[in-house]
Amino acid sequence: MAVARASSRVEALPADPVAPAGAPPAGPAGRGLADLWLRSARVMPAPELAELSGQLTPRLEAIAEAFREAGVEVTVGTDPWLVVWRKFVPQAPLASLTSACQATVGEIRAIPEGAALFRTLVDETIAVGRALGIALPAEAAEAALELFSGLPGTHKTSMQRDFERGGRTEVKQLTGAVARRAREAGVPTPAFDAVYAILKVRSQA
Repeated sequence: MAVARASSRVEALPADPVAPAGAPPAGPAGRGLADLWLRSARVMPAPELAELSGQLTPRLEAIAEAFREAGVEVTVGTDPWLVVWRKFVPQAPLASLTSACQATVGEIRAIPEGAALFRTLVDETIAVGRALGIALPAEAAEAALELFSGLPGTHKTSMQRDFERGGRTEVKQLTGAVARRAREAGVPTPAFDAVYAILKVRSQA
């Protein structure tokens, strides 16, 4: 009943673009975030919502209330790009690494070098975001590592599954976004550059 009420409230909202809820800066990647949220609800932080204008609008409050009525706790922010990047920081490294390694999260965690590489990719992503003026908090890296540590060992990202199926992937929108924004900001990202090269080869194979 709560889900039905929430659904009816959302359907009544205007159809113009809704606030970003985790897409990377170079384009939407909602499937990847939905994959993380739905498969890993126990370790994922509460979804964050924000209007592109940064305003707390009636529409935003209505969407948040619809989530809450359906039993999903959400937070509402006033900095939309911070909301985007807080999701992007773990998502881009996780999708990139699992796809490049063709391995589950547990298989990567089991190898010290794999876990260390994830941390390096997270650090590079944070460095790029901050260079672009995103006010990522001091605990951004630890939050990403906590997510990585808490995911089920069998977890696969949606981009990894896309590679396995031979379908379209979000390499450009995730891995490529970090590499491109790094060049724009003048931030070195050697680990991401190497992973991006591997994934571009896989995309063409």
